Amino acid sequence: MGLRVLAILYSGALAGWILSRRHPRDALLPLLLASLVGVPLLILGNSSAGGVFATDIALAAYAMRFARTCQRQFLRHANRHDVLTVFAILAAWATLRSIVASFEEPAIAKFVIYGSIRWWLFFACVVIFFGQKLGEAEYTRLLKGFGVGLFVFAAACISHQKGLLDLSGADTLGTRATETLEQRRDAQDDGMAFEHRRFLAMTSPNTAGVCISGIWVAAALLCRTRHNRTIWALLAVLLFLALAGTWSRSDMVGLIAALCVGIILFARILGYRSNAGMSLALILVPIVMIGGYLWLVLSHTQPDLSETPTIERYATVFQSYSTKAEGTGAHRIHEHTAMFRHVRGQPALIAAGLGANGYKRLAWDGVATMGFGHNIYLHTICELGLLGVILLSLWLWLAVRPHVPVLVPAATAALKRQQYMSLLVLALLVQRLVAGWGADTILATGGMLEANILFLAAVGTTFAAYGPPLPATERPQPASRKERAVWLALVH
Repeated sequence: MGLRVLAILYSGALAGWILSRRHPRDALLPLLLASLVGVPLLILGNSSAGGVFATDIALAAYAMRFARTCQRQFLRHANRHDVLTVFAILAAWATLRSIVASFEEPAIAKFVIYGSIRWWLFFACVVIFFGQKLGEAEYTRLLKGFGVGLFVFAAACISHQKGLLDLSGADTLGTRATETLEQRRDAQDDGMAFEHRRFLAMTSPNTAGVCISGIWVAAALLCRTRHNRTIWALLAVLLFLALAGTWSRSDMVGLIAALCVGIILFARILGYRSNAGMSLALILVPIVMIGGYLWLVLSHTQPDLSETPTIERYATVFQSYSTKAEGTGAHRIHEHTAMFRHVRGQPALIAAGLGANGYKRLAWDGVATMGFGHNIYLHTICELGLLGVILLSLWLWLAVRPHVPVLVPAATAALKRQQYMSLLVLALLVQRLVAGWGADTILATGGMLEANILFLAAVGTTFAAYGPPLPATERPQPASRKERAVWLALVH
């Protein structure tokens, strides 16, 4: 109960901060900070699968403050290369399919309605984050401010995972979630509290998704600043430790994949033009990754080296994804296999889906064992059908594709910075897509709100600062001498 009171006070403070800002870009930081807390302020039902969170309050405050005066600017800027149009069609399709699903199965209506609301909330995030006019200095200032908040998040998360603090927020999740947690706790025999995988009421993959976004922020700051790089490297390390403590193996594998892609592409734009240089990069990256995995296996097979449950969990990541294994990996294999068989015989389901947040209907029918897919590809097909998958894929391409050549060395420092940010966004998308094989990562409407808001924020603000150029009359005007001095002090 205490955490909920603190979350309400936190939400109110951030809302006041947003309402006091004069310019839309100055209110982005509190909007991001709101997505670091997953404690439900109000539960709409008997569990936090539907509720009101700090990010909802922050978005409402942002709309109240800026929607009337900046609506046209937001819509015009966000729709460069039709990014907003495609997402609006996607949200409309999710809503239409949800309405149909409500008539087909009235009992599912409250779930699909909630899911539709979440899709329009994501639409509002696209309008806000993609619709900004951000200069490079303003973009850096936003990242730095959020980086400070991430230091607090990482320190608190690690302290909770180590048992120094109890910040699980399990008692704020409602009757159904509390009962499930108690059953899992009673079933454990290793003496480790199950709540260590929850943090501020966020599930393990949700917390991991926030950590991934934080690592991305640290990487962006390392690319953009010349001074204080040690601070941002330390932030990346702390968030990596917090990520490891979530036990989200899907996100860890996704991070390794993103590193492989990122290192190879960065090596390309840093000037390694010869085939020998590229071959060396292609060889070294897999060696480093395989060597790290072998170290984990060695730590697992040699108890005298390490006996920590975290090392054991990651060391057996690939062995666990087997029909003969036990645990969550094997459960996913059985779940996905059963769902693929079911979907294969339902052409209408493949084409149109069951509506936003409609996966729960499969659990009610005894086809699925969970109310979510633990696989973003399967989950999206079941909820939005192939049409939804096509629209989402198109939107991701429009939002993330680089707007500068990224496979050749840049001629200027400004172009190189733009290349760096384009590749970082691509690496973030790779991480989310790879992790999506074992978790609901991209725009899932149940239990992943905070991670999804931060994903949209990372892609959207980068698009606003480095995306396709604005018309000449819409570009940010040169700052005054005093403003330039302030920005330079912040950057350096």
